[in-house]
Amino acid sequence: KSEMSEASSTAAAEVGLGTDAVPPPPPTASTVTALVLAFDREHLARMLKDLSTREKTQASKLRRVSYFVRKRRHAQAGELASGLADALWHALQTKGSWPHVCFREAFVYTQLVSAWCSLLNDVRFTEPAEDAAVDAEKDAALVDAGRRIDMALLLGGPPAQLQVMVSALSPLIKKIPSSSSSSVSSSSVSSSSSSSCSS
Repeated sequence: KSEMSEASSTAAAEVGLGTDAVPPPPPTASTVTALVLAFDREHLARMLKDLSTREKTQASKLRRVSYFVRKRRHAQAGELASGLADALWHALQTKGSWPHVCFREAFVYTQLVSAWCSLLNDVRFTEPAEDAAVDAEKDAALVDAGRRIDMALLLGGPPAQLQVMVSALSPLIKKIPSSSSSSVSSSSVSSSSSSSCSS
């Protein structure tokens, strides 16, 4: 069990996730932002320390992602996180494994930030309304964000925080017309959220 998984309950508590039987309220923009900020505070220092001794370029990019996260500038954070996640995934596919757990943890963090960006960039999440306009580009970004969170879970990311993102994304993805959902390529772990987050 990684340090990230073992510490997940701390960050979950910071955003009000309990362990009792009462279901939590639906995630809001404030909820997911608090979750990402708590995750950043809890894990970034150690990740940067470990990554800096092994891959200075990626550590520098990770530091910039964290800077924008802490400034609550989700568009810039999401764009950088998507690019770094893609680079980390490419390294895994090329080399067959990551040389240290910090690479996997950085990947999980960037997936979380990318999904946060997609949610905050979508008025259907930040200002829910029955008559929200259809937006194919944002639909694609939401589907991509769902894939990112799935991948983070598969790679051992802390389920307490990631499940909050699933709860936020699922109702939106379910409302996407099937034609829009199926048009998003499933051959790539990530493709659309970096462009949508920069808009």
